Amino acid sequence: MKKWIATIAAAGLTLAAQAQAPWPAKPGRIIVGFPPGGSVDQVARVLAQELGKSGIVVFTRSGFLAYTLAALRPTGVPIYAFTDDEALFRQLLLPWGVEPFLMDFNDDPEETILDALRYLKRRDWCEAGTWLVVITNVLAHGKVVDTLQLRQVE
Repeated sequence: MKKWIATIAAAGLTLAAQAQAPWPAKPGRIIVGFPPGGSVDQVARVLAQELGKSGIVVFTRSGFLAYTLAALRPTGVPIYAFTDDEALFRQLLLPWGVEPFLMDFNDDPEETILDALRYLKRRDWCEAGTWLVVITNVLAHGKVVDTLQLRQVE
């Protein structure tokens, strides 16, 4: 059932994108309040697979999201897991499909995302124009809000 819901959600996003002129003209942001391992992760996996040559970017201090995504086994979609914890970085070498990166996180989440995308391009993990699904979470009014963003590497 969950597989069908994720597929339908991804198909709806794909159809909506095809019905409009060049989309997205700027970074898109979908804010969803689901826990890790829930619908957000499944939609991210399906969306990244539908995009073709793409990947999923996650930022983690616990490793939970990277392990959860690896368990979903996205076909042909690398999971780029960024962490600022050296011990966690070594642990992230274990799960299938996860490419870990050790990087300091900026106080500004937007800068952290841009730093990660620049790093991936600089190290030839992806090319300019590649679409990546970025999963982050932010603290808003005392609650953690997960975000799923579609970003193009510049």
